Amino acid sequence: MSDTTSIKDQLKSSSHILNAMDAVAMTDAVHIDTSVHGWKRKLKQSVSDYYSKINYAVLRKGFGYIAISHKDIDRAITYINNEGEAVALYVVHDVIKNGVAIDVHIDHKKRGFDTITFGAPVVLGGIRGNMAVVVKTNGRNRYKAHRIITPDGKPFFVTQHKK
Repeated sequence: MSDTTSIKDQLKSSSHILNAMDAVAMTDAVHIDTSVHGWKRKLKQSVSDYYSKINYAVLRKGFGYIAISHKDIDRAITYINNEGEAVALYVVHDVIKNGVAIDVHIDHKKRGFDTITFGAPVVLGGIRGNMAVVVKTNGRNRYKAHRIITPDGKPFFVTQHKK
């Protein structure tokens, strides 16, 4: 794919692979009310506490360690579009560890670094979604971004309706 292909487009073009897989993570939905002032600050603290339990890194067999730092989490929260993507932060490590490579970008968007995208199905609050996690691979491997959509390519919401 082009190095400018969006994460959601990468997910859509890989849906035939992801839809055939078993979920790599299942978790009860953590309610995150994105309409409340300060929700991003609370989410950052909660997710940082969560990843502190695994020392802010995940080991992927045959690939090595991938860092998921405070700074990475903070940057990711800036780009979150809905509650589903917020809740998906809690399973980023599962997708990195157990997902399949769905895309690689050399010199990603001419920015001087390479990326690999791992994809996998997850179940959040009883709802299945296809999730992708982008990892920056130059120098120290680190989490860059994630997105989640429904198996049929629509926006993913933890609740059955959009607020």
